[in-house]
Amino acid sequence: MLTGGAERIEVALRLLADGRAEKLLISGTGGGADLRGFAGRAGVDAERFADRVTLGYSATTTHGNAAETAAWAKDNHIGSLIVVTAYYHMPRAMLEFRRVVRNVELLSFPVDRSQRNGLGRMLAARLLVEEYCKYLAVTVGVTDWLPPRAGRPA
Repeated sequence: MLTGGAERIEVALRLLADGRAEKLLISGTGGGADLRGFAGRAGVDAERFADRVTLGYSATTTHGNAAETAAWAKDNHIGSLIVVTAYYHMPRAMLEFRRVVRNVELLSFPVDRSQRNGLGRMLAARLLVEEYCKYLAVTVGVTDWLPPRAGRPA
C-alpha cells in the first residue's frame, strides 16, 4: 500500500482483515505514524495484525515505494502483491513497480474517493494532468536516475 491518503490505508487494512492478503507493507510511512493510528481509522484491531504489517519509512517517491516494496517482497518471499493506491496514481505506480519489483505477480487495487462536481472536479482534473506528466517521466526512465527526495511520498 502506497501512502498518500487515509482511504488507501483503510482499504489495505480491510483487505488484510478480510483475508485477501497475508501480509501488508505500508510503504512511505511518515515518521510519526504507527499501526494503532492507521488501524483505528480503518476500524480494525491493530493488535490482531501487528505481526503481519510492516511500516516502511524509507520511500519518499513512487519509485522509492517500488524499491522499498521489492526489498520487502524478497525478504518475505512474496509471490504476488496487491498494489493499493489512488485510481489516478495507479498507472504510474504499476509502471514503476513493473520496472523494479521482479518475479512477483502485481495486481492493482485502485482507490477512488474523487468528488464529481464543482471544485472536486477541478481538483481531480488537476491531479490527472499532474499524474500524466509524472507518468510520462517514468515512461522515458527519468525516475531511474533522479536522487531520492526528502518529504512527503508522491
